Amino acid sequence: MYERAASKSNYKNVNGDENEQNDMLVHDNDSPPELAKVSGREMKTVENLEQQLMEMHDENEKTDGRRASAKTGNEIKSLELLSSEIQEKRALVDKKLSALRYSVSSFDSSIAYFEQREHRAKARVSASTSYLEKKKEELAHLQLCKEESEATMGRIQQSEIEFKNVLAVLKSKLMEASQRQESEKVLFAIDNIENVNTSQRNWQLGSRATELLKCEEEKTKLQNEMKLSRENLGRMKKEIDVLSKKLGKIESEIQGVHTDIQKGSKSVEEMEVALQAVIQEKETLLETRETGMHEIQSMILEYQQRVFDADLKGAEKKMLEEELQLGFRRNEELKVLRAEASEKMTRLLENTSSRSCFARKMEE
Repeated sequence: MYERAASKSNYKNVNGDENEQNDMLVHDNDSPPELAKVSGREMKTVENLEQQLMEMHDENEKTDGRRASAKTGNEIKSLELLSSEIQEKRALVDKKLSALRYSVSSFDSSIAYFEQREHRAKARVSASTSYLEKKKEELAHLQLCKEESEATMGRIQQSEIEFKNVLAVLKSKLMEASQRQESEKVLFAIDNIENVNTSQRNWQLGSRATELLKCEEEKTKLQNEMKLSRENLGRMKKEIDVLSKKLGKIESEIQGVHTDIQKGSKSVEEMEVALQAVIQEKETLLETRETGMHEIQSMILEYQQRVFDADLKGAEKKMLEEELQLGFRRNEELKVLRAEASEKMTRLLENTSSRSCFARKMEE
């Protein structure tokens, strides 16, 4: 701004000198005293011109300084090269950022997939565990049925033994009753043959008949008891057969449930291992995504820094270009002013020279 004001001042001074020169041209027909005054003004004008030439010289030196500062163009080229490098790095960071965003989105879909797998694995583990618990409950129920059946069979077998003992006793009593009956028959026949009085024989025969009748009744009773005992023994044998078959079936079912429990336990263990593997893979993906998010944040910061650097270098480049253009315009203006000043100085010197000659002629 200061240099531009100085240039304008010089321009005004030159215009002033031109006006003075015009005044000299107008007063060419003045008288000698007036010519003396004009000569004084010319000397003053010359002094002013010399002063302006000195200022023009200073301006030329400043212009040379501005020309020397044309190295700003090299700085602009350096800034353009640096800006280009920053733009390339910015584009590279942008690509990396896009790749990381794509990776993170892929991680999100992968995590959703593993969450579905985890849900299915948990459902399978839950179903297998529930099935295993039911089998264990079934085994406990079968064990209880087996114990109850075995206890029932033990009671029936004990009753069977008791009935067999009763039946053996009844057989023994029946044999004794049969022997007594046979003995009474023999004695009855003997008493009927012996020669005794009638009253005594009748009493003996009646007594023998009564004993025979008691033996027959006892024998019949024993036979009925034996029949009942055999029926009870037969029913017990049937019950024992039924219980034996039931126990065999229960035992077979227990073996099957044992096998199912072993298979179910192994299946649950395998499913739990698979579930833990899925959970571990999901946690690994989550950790990887977390790392990716940190990388994205770092890349965003780097991207912002690159953008800031690019904008800063762009602003510096623009300022240097504006400064360079301003310097070019000032140089052109100074060139024009210097040419005009030189031209006016030449005309003034010519006029001064012609007036000096005219004055000498007038003196002569």
